[in-house]
Amino acid sequence: MVLIREAELLRRCKAGEWDAFEPIVRSYEGRIHAYAVTMLRDAEEARDATQETFIRAYQRLHQFESGRPFLPWLMSIARTRCIDAIRARRSRARYEVCAGEMLPNIPDPAPEAGRAIERENRRSLVWKALGQLRPQEREILTLKDVSELKYDEVAEILGIPRGTVASRVFAARRALAHQLG
Repeated sequence: MVLIREAELLRRCKAGEWDAFEPIVRSYEGRIHAYAVTMLRDAEEARDATQETFIRAYQRLHQFESGRPFLPWLMSIARTRCIDAIRARRSRARYEVCAGEMLPNIPDPAPEAGRAIERENRRSLVWKALGQLRPQEREILTLKDVSELKYDEVAEILGIPRGTVASRVFAARRALAHQLG
């Protein structure tokens, strides 16, 4: 989304024009959902977390500082929602793994049948390997590599220095590579 258009839509939302929020939702829902699926590993919970993220964002738009990047602020809300869902799951002593859910679909430039099957197998292996990582490792890789955020944006979301993000991403990638063998 063009930043000028996004800023105008956010200004309109803050002024009470709730319909101006729809293009913002459409623009970011894929990234928020991909993050939620990777963190929660449950398709139903991820849909709920995505929806609740946008509801909370709209309700708290008055707290968003104009002129700042919107996506890191939105991802912070998604992160909080996912952490809350994980805590609620633990308190109910319910541990489910959604084995059928895959990482976000990345288009293949040459979708031949054999390559498509191979790609699905790789995605499945990566998904399983992500599940073996510590939650902190999975989260940092989700923010950086799945959600494709910049190091500064990840630092803002997690409330840590940029250099710490870089070192944690490096360590998490190494842990993922180890899981993949």
